[in-house]
Amino acid sequence: MADRQRATAMYFIDRLALRAGNEKGEDEADTVGCCSLRCEHVTLEQPNFLIFDFLGKDSIRYYNRVGVETQVFKNIRIFKENKTDDDNLFDRVTVRQSLESAYAKVKLNLVFVDESHEQTFSIVHERIDS
Repeated sequence: MADRQRATAMYFIDRLALRAGNEKGEDEADTVGCCSLRCEHVTLEQPNFLIFDFLGKDSIRYYNRVGVETQVFKNIRIFKENKTDDDNLFDRVTVRQSLESAYAKVKLNLVFVDESHEQTFSIVHERIDS
């Protein structure tokens, strides 16, 4: 379940540009990011829409109704089962884990882009030289 939650959190960070978020002290504003979303912040709407409604960075309201892949919709439904509105949506994921996953994804993409870039320019140079 932790892997499924981490993958879904990464989907939100990647596709919706949500901030990772972090734990807040009691004296801080109730702002949230992806990993600190509570069940009350995400509403399911059939067939595959999620409605996000929460205070983000600098206490700016984030409201977004977005269509998601079927598996993401199913995952959120599963994550919300047997939880109250005050419970964390991603109760098995930490900000650090999400950031490490994001870093690994970026690093992998950079390696892929670098290899593709070299291959492309190698072909271009071959054509120029011929």
